[in-house]
Amino acid sequence: MKENLNRAVRGDVMECLDLEATHHIHTGFTKDHREATKAFVEKREPVFEGR
Repeated sequence: MKENLNRAVRGDVMECLDLEATHHIHTGFTKDHREATKAFVEKREPVFEGR
């Protein structure tokens, strides 16, 4: 997120959007993302591990 914000201040708009899309894709494959999705469906608080 910090990298996205720094680039938004100094970078080209299209580069920023590409970078943000790339980061969203990568975070979608994390264990914490799977836990967040599962917890949402199960209507409970997620337990994150930082992975």
